[in-house]
Amino acid sequence: MENPNPIPNVSETEKWQQRERRRRVGGGIILLIIGGVLFAKVAGVVMPGWLFTWPMIFIAIGVFAAIKKGFTDMGWLFPIAVGLVFLAQNEIEGFSPWPYLWPVILIIIGLSMLFRRKRRGRCDGW
Repeated sequence: MENPNPIPNVSETEKWQQRERRRRVGGGIILLIIGGVLFAKVAGVVMPGWLFTWPMIFIAIGVFAAIKKGFTDMGWLFPIAVGLVFLAQNEIEGFSPWPYLWPVILIIIGLSMLFRRKRRGRCDGW
C-alpha cells in the first residue's frame, strides 16, 4: 500500500544534517556581517554610535539563537527585547521603559498562550 503522505520520509540523520547546515550557514552569515561592519568602520565609514554598544551584543545573541533554532523556539526574543529596551533607553532622550514593563510582560504571556503548540500527552481540559 502506498504512503498517503506526499512528503517523503526523512531519516533522523538527514534532519540532523539539515539542522547542522542551517546552523553553520546562519553562524557564517552573522560572522560575515560583523566582519563587514568592523571592516567598514576601520576603513573610515561613518557608523551610528549605537551600533557598537553593549545592548547590541544582546540583540546579536538573540538573532544568532533565532537562526540556530530556525525561528521555532521563542526564547530568542528575550535577549533581543532586553537589548532593544536598553538601546532605546540609551538613545532616546527621556525614554524610560519601566512603565511599560508589566503591560508588555502580560502581552507576551497572552501571545505565548495563544500561539503555543499543542503538546502531546497532555489533557485538553483546564
